[in-house]
Amino acid sequence: MNFLNSWIDQFQKLYIDRADIINEWKEKGGHCLGYIYAHVPEELMHAAGILPVQMLEAGGPVVKAYRCLPQFFCYQGLGNLELAMRGDYDYMDGVVISHSCDPIRKVYGVWENNIPMKFSHFLPLPLKSEPRALQYYEEELNIFKKALEKFVGAEITEEKILSSISIYNKNRELVRKLYELRKEDSPIISGSDLVDVLKSSVVVPREVHNDILEGMLHDISLAQPAEKKEGKGKRIFVSLISMNDRPLMEMIEDLGAQVVLDDMAMGARYHWAPVEFAKGEGSLAALSRRYVNAVPFAGRYPREKRADMLIEMCKAYGIDGAIFKIERYCDPYLFENPYAEQRFRDAGITVLSLDYGNIKAEGGRVRTRIQAFLETLK
Repeated sequence: MNFLNSWIDQFQKLYIDRADIINEWKEKGGHCLGYIYAHVPEELMHAAGILPVQMLEAGGPVVKAYRCLPQFFCYQGLGNLELAMRGDYDYMDGVVISHSCDPIRKVYGVWENNIPMKFSHFLPLPLKSEPRALQYYEEELNIFKKALEKFVGAEITEEKILSSISIYNKNRELVRKLYELRKEDSPIISGSDLVDVLKSSVVVPREVHNDILEGMLHDISLAQPAEKKEGKGKRIFVSLISMNDRPLMEMIEDLGAQVVLDDMAMGARYHWAPVEFAKGEGSLAALSRRYVNAVPFAGRYPREKRADMLIEMCKAYGIDGAIFKIERYCDPYLFENPYAEQRFRDAGITVLSLDYGNIKAEGGRVRTRIQAFLETLK
C-alpha cells in the first residue's frame, strides 16, 4: 500500500533523526529531559519549554550497566542505564523517573550517582486511585512544577499548562483514531507499523507529530476500499511493555494474523485516557486524576481494574486470542501473569504466554509456538 508506506516512512525518519530534532529544539533555547514509561506528566515539562523524550532501551548488549546493577534486573532499567553510561543520552539535560516499580525506583538512584546531569527529579506515584491518592499526587506534581520552574528560570503559568494539555490531548485523540481503524475486519494499518507511529511520538515535539499524523489520517479517509483491503486473519491482542518488541508483532503478522490491539506502556492504554477537567478544577488536579486513573499497568491496585479494562477492550475489538510476553526479571508482570491469564480464559479468550530474552536468538522457538497457537484458534 504505497500511499500508507510513504507516511510510515516519515514516522520512521522522525525516530531516526530524533537526536538532530532534539538538538534543533535546544538551539532555539529549549531544554530536553528524558523519562521512562507513561507515568511522567509530559504536559508539565512541555509547558516549561522542555522537550520530554521517552528513553527507549535499544536491545543491545549490556556491559557498563552491570557495574551498577545485577544481571537479573529488568532490561528496561539495564538497557536505558547502559545507553546513559555509554553517552547515548548526552543530548538530554537530565531525567525524570517515576515510581513505576521498585526496580525503576532503584535505577533513579544509580543514574543520579553515575550520570552527570543538569536536572533530575524522582516522581512518586500512588499505588491506588482513591481520593487521598489523587490529592497526594497533585501535591507531588506541584513540587515537580516548582523544580521545573527553578531549572528553566521561568514561571510555568496555568495558561502554558492548558496549552500543552491541549497539544497532548490532540495527539492522544489522533492516535485513538488509528486504533479505532483497527476494529475493521481488514485494518488499513498493521500493528507493527503502528509501533513506528508511536515510537516517533515520544521522541519529537508532539505538535510536529500531530501535523504529520493529521495528514496521514486525512489520506486514509480518502483512500479507496481497494487500497484499504489487506486480507483477513485471526485478530490478536498482544500484552507487552516495550515498543522495541516490534519484531514480535511482525512475526505474528508474518504468520497470517493481525495485531489489532496492544498493551504497550506508550500504546493503547496511554492514549485511551485524555486529561479531562471537572468543574472549577485546576490543571494539576486534572493531570493528577488522568495519570493516576489511566488504564493501569501491572503492580497497580486493584488488579481487577486492569483485567476488566483490558478484557473490555479486547471484546470491543473482536479479539480471537491474546499473547502475553512475560517480561523477564519484572516482578510486577510475573506476579500478575497467572491472574491475567485466568481472567482472560474465564472471559472466553484463548491465551498464549511467551517467555524469551532475545527474539533474534530464540526466533525459531517463538515462531513455532505462535504458529501452533494460531492453529488452535477457531
